[in-house]
Amino acid sequence: MYLILNVGSTSIKYAIFDLNLSEQKRGQVEEFAQLITELGSNFMPSAIGHRVVHGGNTFTEPIKVDKTTLLELEKISSLAPLHNPPALKALKMCMDTWAQVPQIACFDTAYYSKMPLFSRIYALPYELYQDHGIQRFGFHGLSHQFVANEAAKQLGKSLSDLKLITCHLGGGCSITAIEDGFPIDTSMGFTPMEGLVMATRCGNVDPGIIFYLQREQGLTFERVEELLNQKSGVYGLSGISHDPRELHAIAGRQNDPDDREAVLQSMRCSLALQVYAYQVRKYIGAYFVALGGLDALVFTGAAGVGAGFMRDMITNGLNETLGDFKTLVIKTNEELTIAREIGTLI
Repeated sequence: MYLILNVGSTSIKYAIFDLNLSEQKRGQVEEFAQLITELGSNFMPSAIGHRVVHGGNTFTEPIKVDKTTLLELEKISSLAPLHNPPALKALKMCMDTWAQVPQIACFDTAYYSKMPLFSRIYALPYELYQDHGIQRFGFHGLSHQFVANEAAKQLGKSLSDLKLITCHLGGGCSITAIEDGFPIDTSMGFTPMEGLVMATRCGNVDPGIIFYLQREQGLTFERVEELLNQKSGVYGLSGISHDPRELHAIAGRQNDPDDREAVLQSMRCSLALQVYAYQVRKYIGAYFVALGGLDALVFTGAAGVGAGFMRDMITNGLNETLGDFKTLVIKTNEELTIAREIGTLI
């Protein structure tokens, strides 16, 4: 059996696959001790796969983790302070609990490690890339990799023969352009904050805004970071919710014209959704040009799959503008992607 762990800041999602990659069980717990209880004291996996968000420049493919690589992983934890530390904590616990079982780390950033340098590098002094590794790493790679492969299956073609744009729309949002089986560009960058408007993250903003907030408004570095990461996105625009489905319900309400607060709420929710959809449409257009065409547009993630109205807002009129392409909705399965990587590695 393969045990796959997808660790967040407040929960641990897990899945169990047999050696034929058939899913046997799936669940979510809040603590590692609870996971052990659910699995049973006699549970003995043949390998354990871990989703690690950031591999930096060091880890560009799945690896078998030992004490040496664990130390290397700890050195780059600062690149993803909300994501990597809890994943490494779970990794250590698994190494203590199942000492003889191979521990395999799979990285969201690895999928983008072979992107063309011209789409990875920032227009900053070259030394920042050369000496400090500042570049666009990309994220949600395991998800984009999975849905790209599933799209090829559904279309009955080899992935290497397709031009795809994959949209992962969830709490975090990213979009990737794929050609010849490999990503050539993606919206997230050095951190998961760049790119699309997200649930609580701002996406692309003028960096000068950060200087203005610190210099003119007196905001501390920590306050600005919190504002951009946790108080922005559709939540910041609406002032109500980070969930596009909830915003859609509020925006569609029939309000008493004299209830100015309710009318304003509806307007702000509608605006948040328009900004969200517009940014995705803009990236699709840019990636269509980068790819030189498009075979399929793929939606995944909680909003990408579960919010049909959002897909309609994004795709309305695109076929007339960009030509004939398929639109696919595919539920992602990062855990299965990791299980496949384990099967290949060991």
